[in-house]
Amino acid sequence: MLQQILTHTPVWVWVLLGFLIYRGIKASQDREMSFWALTIIPVVMLLLSLQGLIQHFGLQLQLLGPWMLSLLLTGALAMKYSTPDSIRILPAKIVFLKGSWLPLILMLSIFTLKYAENILIIMQPALRGDLIFTLVCSIVFGITNGLFFGKVFAAFYLLSQKDGMQAA
Repeated sequence: MLQQILTHTPVWVWVLLGFLIYRGIKASQDREMSFWALTIIPVVMLLLSLQGLIQHFGLQLQLLGPWMLSLLLTGALAMKYSTPDSIRILPAKIVFLKGSWLPLILMLSIFTLKYAENILIIMQPALRGDLIFTLVCSIVFGITNGLFFGKVFAAFYLLSQKDGMQAA
């Protein structure tokens, strides 16, 4: 059965996995980037999880609400507990990020969860209507997305503080 699952997986899924591994390895090194470049991977991962929820379960407020709430709460916590040396704003609004393996872990987690969700839905279509399954998927994707957005929220906050200081 595992062989069947792997051989029926579209090639683009493996290309995406390779890209995520590449980006995750790059994120393990200290780097400087624009604020907008910082948002690319979190937004891509957000769209992937949101696409999966809508594709499998439909556009339902009872799923999108917990997803958004868990994303915002986790993002706020991740922002609050970002260490001061892990993210700084440099001149010309460039964001310095200390290297971390966490982005790779998060990207692979979201990829694996989405892959498993797809397999489960294909093997057991009745799960589309299972409230517990749909809520767990919604909340888990919200949490993983929130962890990504913690850095984005922190950078946005630091940028707004820097802009506020320059205006004064």
